[in-house]
Amino acid sequence: MPADERRQTILERNKAAAVRYRKRKKEEHDEMITRVNLLEQDKGSIVTQNSVLRREVERLTELLKLRDARCVCHAAANLPGTNNQSILASLPPEPPEQQHAFNLHMNRQ
Repeated sequence: MPADERRQTILERNKAAAVRYRKRKKEEHDEMITRVNLLEQDKGSIVTQNSVLRREVERLTELLKLRDARCVCHAAANLPGTNNQSILASLPPEPPEQQHAFNLHMNRQ
């Protein structure tokens, strides 16, 4: 094979390799763009979910504060010169399911 033909063959192979390389790089770039778009969508939904959950935590915290403010055991603890047992003894008996909830509440403290 003459030198000119050989050089021409090498140039054609090099050109074909460059085309394949650019095509592969473009596909990789397009895949990255698609992935970035998906991740941005995921981030948006996660940020929204985070916001919803934070509001729910705030709501439940306020609900607990209201419940604790009405709770006899907390009210009695804030009265000077009293103890929980004397106040609790003066209350009428509660149904069993409320007693269970109260015991759970007292054990939580």
